[in-house]
Amino acid sequence: MKVICENCGATFDANESKCPYCGHTYVPAAEKEYMGDMKQMKDDLESLKNSPQKEMLNEAKKSGVSALKILIGIGILVLIISLPAIFERSTSSGRSKREFSQKTKYYAILDDYYDKQDYDGMSEAYYELDSKERIGLSGYKHYELIQVIKTYNDVQDELKDFDGVNDSRYKKQRLVQEEFEVMIAPVIKEIPKADVALVEERAKRIREDFKSRFHFTEEELDSFLNEHKESSYLDSDVADEVAKRLDA
Repeated sequence: MKVICENCGATFDANESKCPYCGHTYVPAAEKEYMGDMKQMKDDLESLKNSPQKEMLNEAKKSGVSALKILIGIGILVLIISLPAIFERSTSSGRSKREFSQKTKYYAILDDYYDKQDYDGMSEAYYELDSKERIGLSGYKHYELIQVIKTYNDVQDELKDFDGVNDSRYKKQRLVQEEFEVMIAPVIKEIPKADVALVEERAKRIREDFKSRFHFTEEELDSFLNEHKESSYLDSDVADEVAKRLDA
């Protein structure tokens, strides 16, 4: 499965914890990786705590050393081994609290744009704040709306100097992919009720452009969207086939 970097717009594998192009953290994969590391550490500690005890106690009996001293020694050993994990959890907890505080502050800023119905300003502020601290703001309640607005605005910027004849193959593919992402958003994304109309409005505008620019009938476009509705990302080969319609 592919995802699009919310910082630079590049496409990469959903298993990557960071965008390979700009280094921006992809939170779902990063959290999965972190939890996997913590589980492995826990398993290793359990193994260290349990495996040597019986053997050490048997050796203690042979040498006349008291079991109590051996157990104390094992306890100290386990504590020493556990210290890095304890420190990591403490550091992680402190970092999480700071990030939560920052996110709360940033969410309030974004809410202010939303309440004023300055949706373009909200989208711009989101990416500026997100890149400033790199703490990941994808949990924001209007996140999906922001993604649609950004892609919609990217399309409008590209169309300013798009002629469909002399443009590069990549530029044509990218336009198809971006317009597809906006059109399909109301169908596949879990959009808050308050934002549905805003997303559908932009999807409708893009739909009309897409239909006329790439020579789709209403029925053909409905069929095309239904065929590819399982993903928010359109494969480059499919996008290329659509782009060829510019020459029809």
